Amino acid sequence: MTKKEKLESLENKTLAAYYADSLLRGSEPHVDYYIKNKKCFKLLLKSEMLTDLSMRKYFKEMSQRLTDAVNWNRYQNEKASFLQTKTFKAGILDYVVNAFWENETLVLKVFLTKALVDALEGGGLFTEDELKIDIGYSRESAPAIEFLNKYGLALSKTLTGTTKDKVLAALQMSINNGEDRNAAVDRLMNTINDKVRATTIAQTEAVNAFSAGRMEVGRQIGADRKKWRTAGDNKVSQTCRFNEAQGVVPIDFKFKDFQGNDIDAPAAHPNCRSGIQLFMPGEKV
Repeated sequence: MTKKEKLESLENKTLAAYYADSLLRGSEPHVDYYIKNKKCFKLLLKSEMLTDLSMRKYFKEMSQRLTDAVNWNRYQNEKASFLQTKTFKAGILDYVVNAFWENETLVLKVFLTKALVDALEGGGLFTEDELKIDIGYSRESAPAIEFLNKYGLALSKTLTGTTKDKVLAALQMSINNGEDRNAAVDRLMNTINDKVRATTIAQTEAVNAFSAGRMEVGRQIGADRKKWRTAGDNKVSQTCRFNEAQGVVPIDFKFKDFQGNDIDAPAAHPNCRSGIQLFMPGEKV
């Protein structure tokens, strides 16, 4: 066995172990329809695992940057004021953390675009295989680069906004409890270093990127219909069961996510692992 073959074998074992562990933790399985395409499914799984690891690394590094950015003298003053008045001044927690979040959005975008590119490319290649038309789609394609830039930035803003809300709530709790700096730092670290959240982001966004590649290439090739696919077991959400029950629908049909928003394809909810099947004009279902 060559060195390249050994590395590939090790990668395959690592990905298999990661996927098996996710199922043991209670995650829903991917659809067999995707798993059968080993090359593309590997890219999807690789992206999910890399995103998981990347988000954990990002949260760890971000927690240190945040604790360095907090104005702890101001924190102490506000804690003393709150203990006397039992009220928070409007916007005071934003001031405590200072102008920190815009930079974090850009840092996170770098992490996410690097981690999700495999899933995006895998989705596009899957569609080429499925519809038996090769248009030369790759991660270097203009549509792929445009998607990663736009979606990566939008996702980073959303995730950073959620993190900010969590951080401000943690600081408010620390002030409310009269915690000193060490205790407040511990609370921030525990709030940010959330491995469950990292895994949820990874599973959800790898599927979103894979679906984006699927739909982009499908439209370029000329697919005119689609069908939501699930694993069909008891872990499938009601939202995904409803979407699958719609049957074969036009390519521009809008499914619903768990909040009732219109979507073109999975993911429909956090940790969603549903898939999408595409059809060419005149193709029998």
